[in-house]
Amino acid sequence: MKRRAAFVMVNHDGGDEVVASVRSLLADLAPQDCLILVDNGSSDGSGERAAAESVRIIYLSHPENRTYAEANNIGLKRALDEGYRYAGLINPDVRLRPGMADTLVAELERDEEAELAAVSPLILRDGDRERVWFAGGRIFFPISWTHHAGNGRPFRKLDEPPERCEFLSGCCWLSPAEVWHELGLLDPSYGMYCEDVDWSLRARQQGYRLRVVAGAVLVHQVSSSSGGGRTALKMTYRTLAGRVLFHRWTPPAARPLRALLTPPFVAFYALFLYLAEGRAPATAYLRAWRTKRKEPVPWPPSRVISETP
Repeated sequence: MKRRAAFVMVNHDGGDEVVASVRSLLADLAPQDCLILVDNGSSDGSGERAAAESVRIIYLSHPENRTYAEANNIGLKRALDEGYRYAGLINPDVRLRPGMADTLVAELERDEEAELAAVSPLILRDGDRERVWFAGGRIFFPISWTHHAGNGRPFRKLDEPPERCEFLSGCCWLSPAEVWHELGLLDPSYGMYCEDVDWSLRARQQGYRLRVVAGAVLVHQVSSSSGGGRTALKMTYRTLAGRVLFHRWTPPAARPLRALLTPPFVAFYALFLYLAEGRAPATAYLRAWRTKRKEPVPWPPSRVISETP
């Protein structure tokens, strides 16, 4: 049997959620597909429980809590070594709508000109109302900001994702093996955010395109792996990673404008966080912006870096 698509899922103390995500993915995979489950230093036994769901799971584990990129790269290397034609990422907090995997593979197989570096499903938020979480990524260098196109819009009113896609979300994407070999794997220096944007920028730099496929749908239990919502931990690490990303990738012509516009935007967003989420996330966000930029981003997460005064 030819090996078709391998999805890499990284788990760190995911509990019942990772087991439910594994079941959802397995129900959608074809016989020639597989799940590579990487247990990333868990202490709750969730990796073993999830791996016991099927003999079709390739289970890899290590004792340390490594960065998101490092842990995914372990699984991606295994997928490439096993000879899968396509390999990609998927979060441990997702539910697949039927046919997602087949639709992504079919989109890549139609790409006769080999222009696509990766394809992503349309990603919805969990909850009663079907709202979009990700329908493509946009990058705004002058204010050091990345944006999810379609975020918050009703699913039924979004007929097609925007044609322009500047990055894909690491929540889920699938790429040809040849593209992984050409571009390389994920950069571990970002900690646990922005490695997906970095990889997408590398792909576009080489002339590739990225695409969100409207017929493939995934539901994301948003941020359950980092505590849910805009937590102090999430705001700290997303901001630290973002500073590295924009330092590396802002075009020279945009740097003066970025130096001018980013500080007032940071102040505005900190106020928004304070009003929407409270003091802790806003303080963590400002502290991360004021911290001397470090590469790589400090890891693993610790109370020292995530606590707020």
